Amino acid sequence: MLKPPVPRTSRNTGATQPSASAYEMDTARMGSDPKTSALNGHNQLWAVPNVFMTDGACMASSAFQNPSLTYMALTARACDWAVGEMKKQNL
Repeated sequence: MLKPPVPRTSRNTGATQPSASAYEMDTARMGSDPKTSALNGHNQLWAVPNVFMTDGACMASSAFQNPSLTYMALTARACDWAVGEMKKQNL
């Protein structure tokens, strides 16, 4: 019979780490309306234009697989857009 996996624990406290088996997401929704979302379509905060959030905060959920490649793509896309805006002196 297979034994369940042992969760990773903190060396100091013995407590299970929050990110040991989950990907924290959905704390800053991306959207087209600042009244219903925290980020625009370029992962830029509506309230603070020079702040970009390119982690899982903009994603409502993910599949079973690790979303790291998606985070990397979001970051590359946001950086590309930000550089273009900086060249136009809009940021």
